[in-house]
Amino acid sequence: MDYQHYTFKELIEDERFRAWVFAPDETSSRFWESWLREYPDKQREVEAARAFLQMRAQNRATLSKAQIDQTLANINRARFETPVVPMRPAGRFAAVRWVAAAAVVLLMSVFAYVYFFNQYATFSTGNGEQLALSLPDGSQVILNANSELRYPHRWEGQRDVYLEGEAYFAVQKLHADTGMVKLVVHTADLDVEVLGTRFNVATRQQQTQVMLEEGKVRIAADGQQVYMQPGELVEYTGPAQLVKREANPRLYTAWKDQELILENRTMQEVATILEETYGLSIHIPDTSVANLRLYGSVNMDNADAILQALALSYQLDIVRDQDEVSIRKKTE
Repeated sequence: MDYQHYTFKELIEDERFRAWVFAPDETSSRFWESWLREYPDKQREVEAARAFLQMRAQNRATLSKAQIDQTLANINRARFETPVVPMRPAGRFAAVRWVAAAAVVLLMSVFAYVYFFNQYATFSTGNGEQLALSLPDGSQVILNANSELRYPHRWEGQRDVYLEGEAYFAVQKLHADTGMVKLVVHTADLDVEVLGTRFNVATRQQQTQVMLEEGKVRIAADGQQVYMQPGELVEYTGPAQLVKREANPRLYTAWKDQELILENRTMQEVATILEETYGLSIHIPDTSVANLRLYGSVNMDNADAILQALALSYQLDIVRDQDEVSIRKKTE
């Protein structure tokens, strides 16, 4: 297929292009990056088409072919028509013509803003939600509840993504000839630099944790550098406070499979996870209950089911009033 003369409209309707936007892999990334190097004049059309498809997906909106055709017709008409505004009022029909011309200009302005000035794709989740998505290089991300991930529509060299909350990354390893080798996950506290690997990043409540499952990463924060090996956890709790230790990766990544592994966690630690996942406010007035060690695992599909399981397993009184939860020892 000859892509040399492809227009914006043809790109957004092309199955191969759509597959690259929504489920990129190494083969599709190589093809389109090579194609852009061969036809750099098509960069604007590609950026606009990608932005259009991504934002349409984010808004859960579906435009019909007729709507797309009409929109493109309006834009193309606006390129070549110059509205004529008479010096003197010329009646109702002149006013209609003026309003129509203004509407076309406004439409063109809106599209220009959407396509070329919105530089980032942004994805977010709410209480109890998870979102699986593909980055433009084929890397896979699972975004945990109450989290946000954003990245530029166009990467130049370094692959930058920005995270608030928690996400699991399976990073696609790219070859040097693609021009995009290093991926950097930026949080408010630190940067995680990787080539190709699997890891989890959680940045909540003035603390950031990085759990490495596979590969090798470098952590940079406040002038410090720490290199990680699989099975290591790095915690950042403040300036110049990067702490590395061995940990069980499953303990920090099971959430992506809708599972909460307790494994000697305290009730307070589990309460914090439930607060971050479901937007709850949990109160444990008794320190002996807060420090209670928990074992086993629970399914994370439903907050009430988790609270009920904890109450039955550990002889607790757990009361929920909307988003407020109290946990106490069960009284006889």
